Amino acid sequence: MSALEPIIAVFLDEKEQSYQVRLTTCGLPAEGYGMMLYDIVRHVARMFAKEGRFTEAEVEERICEWFEKERDRPTSDIQTELLQ
Repeated sequence: MSALEPIIAVFLDEKEQSYQVRLTTCGLPAEGYGMMLYDIVRHVARMFAKEGRFTEAEVEERICEWFEKERDRPTSDIQTELLQ
């Protein structure tokens, strides 16, 4: 796998109000995914803050709150496809 290939791809179906995730482990340890997922949270928080509606801290807190809610009680079954 080259350095510029995706390891996580998320596709949104607005009509169905759902999304599909495709991924590969690409040799990362679980800890690496934990760091990467939190970095994604930080990027999303910064994007919202740049839009001027919320602070980075507010968005980060909200994402983490809902992460824990979903972790404690998943709202749906997941189906995962591996990227080739």
